[in-house]
Parts: sequence; C-alpha cells; structure tokens
Amino acid sequence: MGMRKEVVAYKIYLAETSGGLYIRAEMLPEAIKAVEATSKPVVIHCEDQGIIETRSKDLKVKSKEWRSHVEIQSWLRPEESELSAVRKVLSAASASTTLRYNQIKIKINIAHVSVYDTLGIIGRYERSKVYCEVTPHHLFFSTRDVIRKNAFLKTNPPLRTEENRLRLLEAFKKGGIDFLVTDHAPHTKDEKERDILDAPAGVPNLDTYGNFVAWLIESCNTHPTLISRVCSYNPAMFLGLNDRGRIEVGKRANLTILDINKREKIRCEHLYTKCGWSPFEGYELPGTVKHTIFNGVVETEYEVV
Repeated sequence: MGMRKEVVAYKIYLAETSGGLYIRAEMLPEAIKAVEATSKPVVIHCEDQGIIETRSKDLKVKSKEWRSHVEIQSWLRPEESELSAVRKVLSAASASTTLRYNQIKIKINIAHVSVYDTLGIIGRYERSKVYCEVTPHHLFFSTRDVIRKNAFLKTNPPLRTEENRLRLLEAFKKGGIDFLVTDHAPHTKDEKERDILDAPAGVPNLDTYGNFVAWLIESCNTHPTLISRVCSYNPAMFLGLNDRGRIEVGKRANLTILDINKREKIRCEHLYTKCGWSPFEGYELPGTVKHTIFNGVVETEYEVV
C-alpha cells in the first residue's frame, strides 16, 4: 500500500514462465476490473496456459530424443497459445465495460508479441487503448537460430519461423507495433547451458539495445523518427510519464547518442551485465552507443576497442 504512488502500471501473466507467477484466464475479467479501478495501464503476457499444459502432457509419452529437440520450446508453446490468450484478454476487456462492443476503457499492452497474426487481432480494437510491443530477439532471430544456440535462445514466448520474423519486422517498420522492449532476463551461462527443457527462458538485452537500434536504422531502413516513437515517446505516454519521452523544453533530458558509423562486434568481455553473455555475441552490428545523457548531464562516453 505504501508504494501505491510509485506504481505506474501493472503486469499480468496468463501462463507460467520462469518466475512461475500467473493467473488463470477465468480470472481475467476480475483482474482487469481491479486494474481499471486504479486508472493505471496494464501489460499482459499472453500465452494460453491450458494449451501449454495439454502439450506438456503429450510430451510425457514422446521419446527422450524428441524431448531434447531444440525446437521443443516452440512446440510446447505454439503460435495458437499466443493467439488464444490475446483473444481472451481483449474479449474480457470488452466485456468489462458498459460501452459498446470493442470499446475498452483500460489501456492494455500485449507484451512481447511473437506471432505476426496477433497484430491482426489487436487491429480490430481501439488502438488508443490496445497497444503491443516486440523484442529485439523476436525481430532478429528465428527457430533456425535455436539449432546453433540451443537453450541460449529459449524464450517465452518462443522464437518463431523465419517467415514470421520477416513479417513481424516489416510490420514494425510500418509503425504497426507501439514499443520496442528489451524483455531483459539476465540468466547466467550455467543456467542456460542446461537441457532445453530445464533451462530458464529469457535473454539479456540491455547492453545491446543501442547496437540493435542501429541495426534497425542502418540495415533495415527503419526511419529514426519511428525509432524515437517506439523507444521513447510511446512508452512514456502509455505509462503516463509526461515529463519525458521527447526533446522539448521542460522535459527530462534523458538521451542516448548513437554512432551509426562505427560498427561493433558484440563480445562478452565488453558487456556490463552481470550475467556476462548476449544472444548477439559474435554478430557485427552497424552502430554503437556513443553517449548517454541523464537529466542533461553526459554520464558516459563509450569507447569500443
């Protein structure tokens, strides 16, 4: 209760992930009403726990070889798991209001979209109330990369096909996705080296976020104005943080300056994160962070060697 004034948003998990915290879909209407009463937005991790549990039961009768297959995570948490959960969330949100169908009072963000078809479902609803985000790993990697990196690319939701990745990236470049988020999960190397079923899900993304944004601009021809919106303005407005998000007199001067003419090969020894590894290790990206500025003060000048 003492932290109520510090809360800017709430998060709901509809499926068990590394932390194990989630609610059943039947509780969604009640949960959404409770958040709506606070006038705060909500971020929802959308995977259908029922579909995952059914797949998990089926897995027990499969061979040991199949259970260790590198694409087992994508099989356990299929595309339909995400699509089903998104439908349930938006249906519950619509049912919780006395307004006409498909009008929603609460602001909802569908967390880390992994399936292109999810965007079509979201598009049927009022975009001033229903938002969505995507991660660097879902825009850069696909299931074929898991063959090389195994559990190091195990995420929830999992990576999808290369065709799906390209469609998601194209939608992002056209402004069809509201936020670019890290979904930072700093599991250690020892944890990620376990069997793919036992390793925790998630990858670290903080250290390489600037490099990845440079890749979007230089390699994918993403307009810098769009980058500014999805990395800064949109999330600030969604969370009600009106003192930041754009360069303007009176706003917080929190800025990141990129050098998009300085290529950088990602190396673990140059990372700041305590987990000491990155899914982008070994990739050369077309830019790097030059400066970070916090409240108008240049905090750091980065020199990559």
